[in-house]
Amino acid sequence: MRSLFSENFSVKEHNIYLKLLQSVSFSSIFHEKSLQSLAWRLAKASSPTYRWINETILVPLVQEIESVSTQMRRMGCPELQIGEASITSLKQAALVKAPLIPTLNTIVQYLDLTPNQEYLFERIKELSQGGCMSSFRWNRGGDFKGRKWDTDLPTDSAIIMHVFCTYLDSRLPPHPKYPDGKTFTSQHFVQTPNKPDVTNENVFCIYQSAINPPHYELIYQRHVYNLPKGRNNMFHTLLMFLYIIKTKESGMLGRVNLGLSGVNILWIFGE
Repeated sequence: MRSLFSENFSVKEHNIYLKLLQSVSFSSIFHEKSLQSLAWRLAKASSPTYRWINETILVPLVQEIESVSTQMRRMGCPELQIGEASITSLKQAALVKAPLIPTLNTIVQYLDLTPNQEYLFERIKELSQGGCMSSFRWNRGGDFKGRKWDTDLPTDSAIIMHVFCTYLDSRLPPHPKYPDGKTFTSQHFVQTPNKPDVTNENVFCIYQSAINPPHYELIYQRHVYNLPKGRNNMFHTLLMFLYIIKTKESGMLGRVNLGLSGVNILWIFGE
């Protein structure tokens, strides 16, 4: 299925997406005329978003994992190869070997998604190849050791959302309320069976309301924006989350600028 956010974006598709925006009541925060330009702007932002996630998160993560694994072998710890060792062993190693391998703790945060570390690392490597995540499968993942993907493994959507949240965790300043370092995840991502407090005007988050198949919703100013289900749901929700930050929050997520002088992701929307 071709994304509504593809680069070959037609007027017909623009109108379809405009209706989708209207159907989920984005007119409550954007004027009717704004929705017209918003449909075009989001369409153009799709491919840059894929590239940003790939170049800023996935590729550097794979490179650092391979570097750390090399260091582990040189230190005489082949049992701590990332992709082979358990997440528990890696967490312990991150504490003990922090002075020698300071980036290990950061890597562990990205890997703390599933017990199957071998699959996770291999899938992250596969997704990092090709520039725009061409192997991405929204409701499943890749084949593993000769068997088809099954629900005991995370979907590609879950992997991408996790690394996105973890990256922003690393960019937001520490908060005493979140000693585990998950400042962004704790405030701006909620996963079922937990539920966001939609009565709280200050809640601004991405809500994963279903695991298999994955489905994401956006919570902002007591509104639930339920974008269409399917392949593009996660990326549409991410884009709307970022676009609201750009246009309604002056580009700021708390005290962190997501624009050029900070995290530098808002360039995907152009001027």
